[in-house]
Amino acid sequence: DTVVTSWHGQSEVAEQFRMLRTNLLALSPEIPTQIITVTSASCQEGKSTASLNLAVALAEEGDSRVLLVDADMRRPTLNGRLGLSMRPGLSDVLRAQKTLDEVLVQTPVPQLEILTAGTRTANPTKLLLHPSCQALLSELRSRYHHVLIDCPPVMSMTDAATLGAQTDGVLFIIKMGKTSRRVVSRALGLLASAKVRVLGCALVDMKYYIPNIIYRYMGTTTYAYDRDYQNNEHE
Repeated sequence: DTVVTSWHGQSEVAEQFRMLRTNLLALSPEIPTQIITVTSASCQEGKSTASLNLAVALAEEGDSRVLLVDADMRRPTLNGRLGLSMRPGLSDVLRAQKTLDEVLVQTPVPQLEILTAGTRTANPTKLLLHPSCQALLSELRSRYHHVLIDCPPVMSMTDAATLGAQTDGVLFIIKMGKTSRRVVSRALGLLASAKVRVLGCALVDMKYYIPNIIYRYMGTTTYAYDRDYQNNEHE
């Protein structure tokens, strides 16, 4: 299931997303976490699933207004995951062809709205570097308590670094058993070169040890948060 936090609210996986939410919000007061870019080193690492479920977890905070943005304007995925047809969205707002209110989608989850990627464009990076992007981010700060931006992988495009530098930081998704340490290190190096703050890493598909030498996967995706990855990246 894609939205385990909503569909299986009492499951262990849902609790992992709530723990991730708690750890992010528990960062020092000097580190704002209102607008977070979510990315990974390469494709198919679970970043979109993580973004969607973390957004639901954030929306559970009572009066918190939350927005999830699909910023992968080349290969959008949120439409399909939520059963939405292709529609105007982020790219159309950045090109001033639609207003934000015209393209926002209210989800069945109270307090959670979606901004889809919008009409496909040949050069998304150019849109993200345009002053209209900063203007949109400023508007989002004034309207939402939390904004999650699902970006393309770091090694594929420069979009994550471009947006990460304009937001409060990056949540970096790593799929256990798929992504090599070398690739992760290279991707984090690219973010550092762009002066992007990495807030932490979420590990996907972790195996948990259980007594009697039994291993299991906690659902389809399991997340663990490591705020101190920077101190351990060379171990």
